[in-house]
Amino acid sequence: MRKDYIAIPDSDSSNEKDFVADYWTNVWNQSSLGKDVQERVEDRIEFRMMKPVLERLPRDARVLDGGCGPGAWTLALSAKGLSVTGMDLSEKTIGRLNELFPKEQFVAGDLRTTNFRDGEFSVYFAWGVFEHFEAGLGPCLREARRIIKKDGYLFASVPFHNRRLWRRDHLPLESVDAEYTPLKGYSKAMRFYQWRFNEQEFRRELELHGFDVQSVVPIHKEVGIHRMLVTDYGVSAGSRFHNILQKVLCPLLPAGYIANMVIAVGRKR
Repeated sequence: MRKDYIAIPDSDSSNEKDFVADYWTNVWNQSSLGKDVQERVEDRIEFRMMKPVLERLPRDARVLDGGCGPGAWTLALSAKGLSVTGMDLSEKTIGRLNELFPKEQFVAGDLRTTNFRDGEFSVYFAWGVFEHFEAGLGPCLREARRIIKKDGYLFASVPFHNRRLWRRDHLPLESVDAEYTPLKGYSKAMRFYQWRFNEQEFRRELELHGFDVQSVVPIHKEVGIHRMLVTDYGVSAGSRFHNILQKVLCPLLPAGYIANMVIAVGRKR
C-alpha cells in the first residue's frame, strides 16, 4: 500500500470529512449531473462485471451506490427497474441531484457510519471511494459488511499500485514530485489524498473484513497510459500524438504494469 498526497492552501485546516466533501463538491460542480452521463455506464467494465448479479436480483432487492458523485450510476440502474440509493459525502451535490431528480433516492452521508439497517442491501458498489480516508479501508468495509445481506455482493474499486508506480517509488523524490526539492523540501502544504493497493493487498483487506473474494482485476489501462504519457514523458493530453500512442500502447502493455484501478468482487460471509 502507498499513500498519495496533494498540495493544498496553507490556510486549509478542515477536518478529513469536510476536506473530502469539499474537494469532491468542487469536482462535481465542474461535471454533468444525471441523465446526460448515464449512457457511459453500460460501456464500462464495472457494469459488465456486475451485470450477471444484477440480472438475478429479486424485484424487492436494494442496491447502494456508495460515493455516487454526479449520480450517473444510480440513475442508469434505476432506469433498469432496480431500487437504487445513491449516497455521497457531498451534501451540495446530493442537494442538486434531489432538485433535478426528486423521484430518485439520493442521500447525503458518510459511508463509514451510515443510518441504513443491518442487511439492507443485496448489492453495494463503490468506484474509487474507500481509499480517500487515511485510516484505511477498514471503517468503510466494516460498515459495508453490516449493511449488506448475507451472501450479498460488494463491488469496489481502488487505485492500483501498478508496476510502473512501483518503479517510480524507487526513484529520488525530487524526480517524481514537482512540489519537492532536496534543499527546500516541499514548496506547498501537502495533505493525504488516497491509498493505492496492489491486487494481493486489496484482496487481503476484503478477506479480513468478512468477504469471500471472487475476483480481483486491474482495470482502466487507458487511464494509466494517459497518466504515464503526460507525467513521465510530457506528452500533451488530448493531442493527436497522445491519442495515437494511447491507442497503440493499450493492447501492448500488461494491466499489471499500467492499469489505473483494481476492482474486487466480494460476497458477504
